[in-house]
Amino acid sequence: MKKKLLLIPALTIALLGLVANIFPKIKSGADEVKFKHEGFAQTLVKGTLLPTDTHKESKSISNKLLSYDPTTLGDAKNRLYKLYPDLEVIKDADTTVLVGAEILKNMETVLSNSESLQTARNVILNSRFKIDEFSTLSRMYWIDFLKFAIRWKGNPNADQVKQVLQELIADLDIELQPKEHQIALAGDIFEMLELQFEFDQPSFCKVLNSEADSIQKKIANRYLAKNGLKNQLANGSLCSTKKDKS
Repeated sequence: MKKKLLLIPALTIALLGLVANIFPKIKSGADEVKFKHEGFAQTLVKGTLLPTDTHKESKSISNKLLSYDPTTLGDAKNRLYKLYPDLEVIKDADTTVLVGAEILKNMETVLSNSESLQTARNVILNSRFKIDEFSTLSRMYWIDFLKFAIRWKGNPNADQVKQVLQELIADLDIELQPKEHQIALAGDIFEMLELQFEFDQPSFCKVLNSEADSIQKKIANRYLAKNGLKNQLANGSLCSTKKDKS
């Protein structure tokens, strides 16, 4: 019995050695798990395409929509892809395990398209009055578009993406919406404020230091509290009022 037990670790070590020998061969293929292309460094994490400088994985859309009927959700997704083909390009790249040059090139083409950026702004803003499957999915997918667009260091429209985020956060008049809409929109604003904090902190600080006691300001404070940043705010090392008003 003891001899059999001793064999188990030995077999485990042997298997690990075999995997270690095979894995480099996989990485050296034409389509690599990690792929660098024109400054758009990407790493696949559990099937999700994310920039290497991303601190957190994107939230799963499926987790947000568990309350919806799978059939109607599938119909909404198909309708969304037909209406906005660019979103399908992003989602294909987002869910592809092995990403090659062609997929990344298509993705960069979409992300650098000014018309797609304006479409993202208009859809997110105009769908705020609805929380049906299609409207909710539209906002989520276009916010994902903004995430990829702002995280791509080589995006020629980076400043425009920041401007769109500023406008959306300010114009989503969440206070005027019914309660169930407020809950849905609060999550959307939280995600966009998170992007602002990471890539456009001065704009995030303007929301935080605004005189109006808005829901946006409360959500910004919630973001800091959730990420343990309240002390930095208190000691002035984060979002200094003097610096923002200068």
